[in-house]
Amino acid sequence: MPGYFNYFPSTSYNNNIATNLIAKAKFNESVKNNFAIFYDYNIKQGERADHIAAKYYEDPLLDWLIYLANDITDPYLEWYMDQNQFQEFIKTKYGTIEKAQQKIAFYRNNYKKDDTILSSTQYNNLSFLTKKYYKPVIGISNNIVSYVRKENDQFLETNKVVILSVGSTSNFIEEEKITQGDASGFLVNIGDNALTLYKVTGSFSNTANVVGYESNSTSNVSLVNVVSQPINVTESSFWESVSYYDYEEELNESRSIIRILDKSYVGKIEKDMRELFR
Repeated sequence: MPGYFNYFPSTSYNNNIATNLIAKAKFNESVKNNFAIFYDYNIKQGERADHIAAKYYEDPLLDWLIYLANDITDPYLEWYMDQNQFQEFIKTKYGTIEKAQQKIAFYRNNYKKDDTILSSTQYNNLSFLTKKYYKPVIGISNNIVSYVRKENDQFLETNKVVILSVGSTSNFIEEEKITQGDASGFLVNIGDNALTLYKVTGSFSNTANVVGYESNSTSNVSLVNVVSQPINVTESSFWESVSYYDYEEELNESRSIIRILDKSYVGKIEKDMRELFR
């Protein structure tokens, strides 16, 4: 059975004959109308697309059909990784697992993890800033019976940006974690006797030195200037920080469930491919 790219037409590129991958976009438009029956499938640890193709289509070379059905263009980076593969991927991309767990990727509204139910009285007692995070639950008599968190997929790059005026910036490294007691932030810019931090946790002060996590450099702080604070203290409980490790893990887990086309459609798809790209 010919592979996926055998169906694609050839094109000339820099005086060389190459497979015209751009044609995939044309095929994707076609399959929206032709792919009718799919089954959800949970990939097992270590299972590859050719394993699944052999199991369902009795032909491992039909792995391209699984990639196509799930819009996977890079089987190495977009296929679900087992635990060992995932750990090695994290080490390769971020250096160490600890670094990936430590560094914050972004902040997001945490409504998915909050099942709080408020009475009307509790809602009315909220501050103006926090009422926007809730929505009313309407009863059978069209009256408000309670309030729950509002579904809102909001994302922010940082929660706070501060500039620390310091005695020296020698040997500090951009993007490293800067700490001062329970306070921490990530170094986004090194200026003249100034360190700009974002993704800040806690409160920095001018009463103690700061320390660079990787460089181990230290410096005294003379002034703390809050440049911006998209998530103020009042609203902080409605947000959560997401580490790069958590982000990559969630992304990987989202790939564990794929769609498999019913095998009765395989012949038709192969025929469509031949006709579309002939």
